[in-house]
Amino acid sequence: YDTRIRTELSTPLSLKTRLFSYLLWRRTSSGGNGSAEDPAYFKRIGLGLDSIINSNWRVQPTVSVNYDDGQDAGAALRVDYTPTDVWSFGVYGDTHATDVAMRARAAGINASLVGADVTWRQSEWRQAGIGYRHSLFSDDNARHVLGAGYQQNLWVKNDWRMRVFTDLSVTWNSKGNETIYFNPSQAWGLSFTHMTEQTVWKFYQRSFLHRLYAMVGHYQQREYHGDVICSLRYEQEYNFSDRHALVGSIGGGRNVY
Repeated sequence: YDTRIRTELSTPLSLKTRLFSYLLWRRTSSGGNGSAEDPAYFKRIGLGLDSIINSNWRVQPTVSVNYDDGQDAGAALRVDYTPTDVWSFGVYGDTHATDVAMRARAAGINASLVGADVTWRQSEWRQAGIGYRHSLFSDDNARHVLGAGYQQNLWVKNDWRMRVFTDLSVTWNSKGNETIYFNPSQAWGLSFTHMTEQTVWKFYQRSFLHRLYAMVGHYQQREYHGDVICSLRYEQEYNFSDRHALVGSIGGGRNVY
């Protein structure tokens, strides 16, 4: 079971710099098979800047602590370099990453990470990207993830849009199946997603949209046969203004472990 609540407040310091603060509360527990394990909590309060240095550079430094006792200080940083309208390069790091498997969080395991990504965006019709992320878990497991993706509009007319997404990911983990959480020594996955979007109505900055995502793919890990993965998700988005929106979705899928 996993519950996550995050709130953020921000204010402009200048034309190109924004100051923001956030509060994060997360509770994860694994109580299956009649066990009564104590839940693990992830409580952070942070302060950061989002600053556009010039037309090419943007930096986002953040510092945070555990708000219960003010201990366990951490930091995160993302730097983006955009030399042209087509290419974008980014590097990032986080000493207290929340991108950790739920079973690992339930056992009190956390992680730090560093990564980099490159994005090519020709226009609103198509874009592609590739990225690498290295995570180091507190149980000494090291994870390497290499991913690539491509997006392409198929059809745009009046209030309708169709778009396809292709995603490929490859993962390596140093400890493999020695961990208590899902952690294959080697695995890869390839998926294709088709999105259909309709703008039901729009009045100035207010609008209502809904989307349907259909995904099919293949997943395989070392020492096991591969199998089909698939999912279906329906999403609604109501925009109150250019600053506020309410989004909800429901879906289901088939994964392979």
